[in-house]
Amino acid sequence: PLLLIASYGLEAFVSKLRDKRAVIIAILLFSIVPLYSDFMILTNFAKAPLPISDLEQYINGWPAGGGIREMVTFFDGESKKGPLYVATEGTFGSLPTNAMEIYLDMNKNIQKRGIWPVPIDPPKDLLEKSKKMPVYVVFNQTQVEPSLATGINWPLEFVAKYRKGVGDIYLRIYKLVPPSTDASPRIP
Repeated sequence: PLLLIASYGLEAFVSKLRDKRAVIIAILLFSIVPLYSDFMILTNFAKAPLPISDLEQYINGWPAGGGIREMVTFFDGESKKGPLYVATEGTFGSLPTNAMEIYLDMNKNIQKRGIWPVPIDPPKDLLEKSKKMPVYVVFNQTQVEPSLATGINWPLEFVAKYRKGVGDIYLRIYKLVPPSTDASPRIP
């Protein structure tokens, strides 16, 4: 609806101009901002002149799909080595969880489930599974490195992270370290 009003306003403005050069300049001036915006959307979407909330939702923030292709490729490759288990942050509707279901549902070597909210300590079933097969955890919404300070006390080994857009938001993959079967005390 705004295009109709804008085009009517441009036509009314141009009809008052007598010089053809002035008409061309007016049309160019009215067209520069939309053309620049469209050009940036097509060539560099992460830095396009759009509202911050839209950029965060679509490309630069945690809801964006950055890293999904790489995550799927990684797990597909790892599953060729043998069975594995993937726990993703979030349940129904979570981007990594849905991507695993969509792209890797038919892969018989990958077991998967979503976890929400992420508990402070790892679920016992994941620790048990880690003794039998590699268990990976995908963090998408949580943007702090898991540690005691962040409230996530999981024995994790960093695997990979994939940037979303141009900010400091990443999709992160960790491997759950199996509990030690050694009963003797460890000396640091």
